[in-house]
Amino acid sequence: LGVARHKDMQEVLTAPCLLAGGPQSREYLYDLGVALKTLEKLRASMRPRGPVSAGVLTVWSHWEKIGLPMKLGARPAETKGSAVVRLHKPSCEELFAYVLRNQPVVISGALEGFQPLQDFASLDYLRKRCGSRAVRVSGDLCKDSAGHAIFMAEPSVEMPFSDYLDLVDQTESSGAQQLPVFYLCKTPLRSQLPELAEDAEASPQLPISQFEGCFGECEKGIHMHSGFGRTSSAVHFDPSENLVAVIAGTKTFYLYPPWDVDGLYPSKPPGYVNAAVPPFILPGSMPDEMKARWPLYRHTQPVRVDLVAGEILYLPIFWWHGVTGSSTRNLTLNWWCRMHPQKAGPSGIYAGARSVLAYLRTRDKVAWKELEQESSEDRPAAESSQPGASPACGRAWRNATSSCHAGGRGRGHYTSCGVAATSCWPLRETFNRGSER
Repeated sequence: LGVARHKDMQEVLTAPCLLAGGPQSREYLYDLGVALKTLEKLRASMRPRGPVSAGVLTVWSHWEKIGLPMKLGARPAETKGSAVVRLHKPSCEELFAYVLRNQPVVISGALEGFQPLQDFASLDYLRKRCGSRAVRVSGDLCKDSAGHAIFMAEPSVEMPFSDYLDLVDQTESSGAQQLPVFYLCKTPLRSQLPELAEDAEASPQLPISQFEGCFGECEKGIHMHSGFGRTSSAVHFDPSENLVAVIAGTKTFYLYPPWDVDGLYPSKPPGYVNAAVPPFILPGSMPDEMKARWPLYRHTQPVRVDLVAGEILYLPIFWWHGVTGSSTRNLTLNWWCRMHPQKAGPSGIYAGARSVLAYLRTRDKVAWKELEQESSEDRPAAESSQPGASPACGRAWRNATSSCHAGGRGRGHYTSCGVAATSCWPLRETFNRGSER
């Protein structure tokens, strides 16, 4: 469980329930033994390269709960980096073969005749269609040394859609040199911009209609991401299948398979959906400070995927990804879906990670608190396969994203000049010294 063996045994043998003797003592030892054996089995099947941190264990529990087959998440005996497959106008059956293998695919030609490909690329059209609608945008960012404007917070700043489009106009007129102050992301069209949802769903060649036979339900509907000035996201995963259509500009994805979870140091409890490792840095290009802080990252195998307007990416469930857009205006539509019943295993058939988590949270709360604390502290992880190795997830970017909304209030506010009234958090240490807010 990540605690040194001698310390672990000392704490167990001096626990009050053991000193008291009787059935309670036997029950405590039995539960501990079951947890340790379960963890050994998990390590044998998942093949992590380092200790099992609280973050890794929690991500594994997500796989179990949703029903991701273990063979699609566990590290293969031999891992080889490879380019993402590209298919031109594939049939639903052709794509489904890759969906069953949880393998990313770039699709071209499928958006021919999709009217939003022309309409949504026009700011004038968007203003006329729904400019008076209110949208929520992300308002906190940090710029890294490569010029990516990385947004970490969930959308919480509310503003008129037309105001956001004006900011896009201003940035484009400045030659895309101005740093964006907002990012329109994860926008549910049906609830926030219903006119655009109607346009997309009434148009021929709607991507989800073409490939709906590959997935389960898509109850969340269509979402939109609209950025400029190289707006980017941190490395994270989605617990859903994802179909992403690029409507304007370009998008670049850095993809990591699910089994790279230990090398990405999951952060942002309680879900641990974000990686602590900074985005867009290749394992072979890590600075010394990063090598010391996240040593297991050098084993990861990111794949870069460049997309242009008119292309679609099938992003499999639980694949980690960092995303950056072009310096000019860029816009994507996406659909998050459940797994197809033929792909998903029965939910709950595997419960190893969940049983260990349940033990830690109920029977050994002190150990669980230590694991969670170490998941957010700035400690290097020992590269070891021994159960007694010290766990760490690295700094979780200070775990500050939960309070990154503008002004620290539930509903965000912005000033008349378009500068977010936000509270800063010490992310800059994660990047090069002297990086800009």
